[in-house]
Amino acid sequence: GGAFHWGSGKDNILKISSFYMSAYEVTRKQFVDIMGYDPADLRYSESENDPVQNINWYHAIAFCNTVSIREGLEPVYTVDGINFDSLNFKDIPIDRDKNWDKAREDWNANGYRLPVLVIKMICHFRAVMEEIQLMIMHGIMLTQGTNILMSNGYGTIL
Repeated sequence: GGAFHWGSGKDNILKISSFYMSAYEVTRKQFVDIMGYDPADLRYSESENDPVQNINWYHAIAFCNTVSIREGLEPVYTVDGINFDSLNFKDIPIDRDKNWDKAREDWNANGYRLPVLVIKMICHFRAVMEEIQLMIMHGIMLTQGTNILMSNGYGTIL
């Protein structure tokens, strides 16, 4: 964490508390182990160690909550009428859903969460640029494997 100048003006300072973030994307194998289903399109993914694909925001928050529950942590996300202890992957909407769109976050919970936009931008800007460069250089449109970019001492990708 730390303080960063954000935008113009000397008073425009963003303060981010310390946090942990996985050095790598969630793999297909990790996703299957937690959610019991592999949504990958095998035309674009060659290994269970590739990042999970074909999921939406609802799947991502369900994954975070399910991992949290399994590890004895407090889930961050609440969706009215949804019991994340017994949620089946196939019951998660693939299209817009008014109920899931009203998901609430408890930022005081100690469970897993998705990085908010600003944190994600700060942590992954360089990784995205390197990924784009790799795709341009090699004409690669397949999903890239995890663990191909180096991380710094805090687990964030450089």
